[in-house]
Amino acid sequence: MQVDSDRPTLKAPRTKRLKLQHDKLLSNFAFNFNLRRYSEAGDPLAEQVRQQLETLVKEKSQLAQENAALRRENESLQELLMYSNMASTAGPYTRPLLSST
Repeated sequence: MQVDSDRPTLKAPRTKRLKLQHDKLLSNFAFNFNLRRYSEAGDPLAEQVRQQLETLVKEKSQLAQENAALRRENESLQELLMYSNMASTAGPYTRPLLSST
């Protein structure tokens, strides 16, 4: 039953992180809305800042996707390395741990 008691604590950091991301998105949306309003009013500086922010958000998203893919690849390679190390330390002539003799 320890697994069930640990579940709420495991979900709490994820929920908190999602809430922060949600708040950040809302804040960015409001900021972009205000920038767009100023740029439509003819403010060239606001338009330039808006375009730069859009570019940065796209690049950040791409980097996050690449980071996630690299993290998955790293985990797979670590598992393969662990398996390889276990296989090499066991060797072909070692006796099984549970022998019948």
